[in-house]
Amino acid sequence: MNVIYLNCTESIQACIDRADPALPLRIHLSDGVYREKLRIERHDVRLIGAGLETKIVYGDSALKVHQDGSAYNTFRTPTVTIVGDRVHISRLTIENDAGDGSVVGQAVALAVYGDAFVMDEGRLIGHQDTLFLGPLPPDLCQRYRGFLPENELTGKPIFPYFFSVDIEGDVDFIFGGASALFEHCHIIARRNGYIAAPSTAKEASYGLIFHQCNIISQGDAVFLARPWREHGCTFFNECTFSGGFHEMRYHDWEKTEYRFYENPYVKSPMSLLPSKERKEELLRYIKKHYTR
Repeated sequence: MNVIYLNCTESIQACIDRADPALPLRIHLSDGVYREKLRIERHDVRLIGAGLETKIVYGDSALKVHQDGSAYNTFRTPTVTIVGDRVHISRLTIENDAGDGSVVGQAVALAVYGDAFVMDEGRLIGHQDTLFLGPLPPDLCQRYRGFLPENELTGKPIFPYFFSVDIEGDVDFIFGGASALFEHCHIIARRNGYIAAPSTAKEASYGLIFHQCNIISQGDAVFLARPWREHGCTFFNECTFSGGFHEMRYHDWEKTEYRFYENPYVKSPMSLLPSKERKEELLRYIKKHYTR
């Protein structure tokens, strides 16, 4: 294994690029701000910060003009992009500081396309579209041929896991097609908007799972989720809620097929009452797919 220690005067990307690709890589980051755009394409990488004051920060946004002359688009904005499998990030903050989405457009802090991704004891900060979890919907995989890298257009199902992570944003700030587990996380809606925007495949058992999380609204009418594509799925299981939430709790975004579960059940025209069997199945599913 390659084990490397960096401080914030050094480039994380340069370190990854020059490390022996045949060996797993572990990088320890001292505290401070690493202002860079990071892309991890290799497998078996671990980034370990010194705490939340270890920050990877950048500020690309959808309306910004790219060097190729076109707008960045949502999916070229991430501060950190994970394409490799078995990447593990611990004890650090990832932020997109481009600003308010109503001014700059979507601005992703972290995008994950690789499988078996884990983040723990960390923080993700943004406004609109803070966290993207692949795969992209099939129509976008086709639309972005030649625009995005091919390894972001595979449509590969992934199962990312977030444990004890604070995630902040305001509009659709956790979105995508993954079957992802958030456990003991703080989900912080910075103002009225939408927390989750799943694009779950029809055949997937679950989409975005929030298990024993604290869901915190700093607005007065926050929606828990809306389906980015048909069949979008969320499951809020044994979560606590504080602050103001919209009485509907969910929005249909002009879709007809979606799956929004809550346990304990909170009555809403759009939320589904999970049966005892469904709740037990969820716990079996978590045990099967996610390990720390």
